[in-house]
Amino acid sequence: MHHNPSKRYQQLQPEERMTIASLLQQQFTITQIAQRLKRSSSTISRELKRNTQDGCYASQVATTCARQRRRHGRPARKLHSEGILFGVVHHTLMLRWSPEQISLTLAFTIADQINNRPRKGLGVRSALAVYTELLRNNPLHSTLIH
Repeated sequence: MHHNPSKRYQQLQPEERMTIASLLQQQFTITQIAQRLKRSSSTISRELKRNTQDGCYASQVATTCARQRRRHGRPARKLHSEGILFGVVHHTLMLRWSPEQISLTLAFTIADQINNRPRKGLGVRSALAVYTELLRNNPLHSTLIH
């Protein structure tokens, strides 16, 4: 199967995993399964390698494993609403500081204890993240921008 460069990757859906399990029981090959699902053979092969347990592929188990891998593979948010950093950002926004001022202050205040360098990810580039995170996830966002 040829890849179309304009297509974006989409994770396998639970329905596709059920189809894979069914076709495997019917002795279909990886290539045949890939053709039926209009997926790459490597996608099907990778799915089977990752989610076959004790020589058996089960769609529900595969879906659960995939969700866990996805959840654990994502970094934690920097501004969790119950974290100390969130409180500092909230306080400084209430003082009418700009996201740039907040980000730079945090970058130099929260220094790495070992080598005394600014922490990665808290520089000027995260100014937009400060606003985005607060506006998207904070139930008090209306009080932050007024």
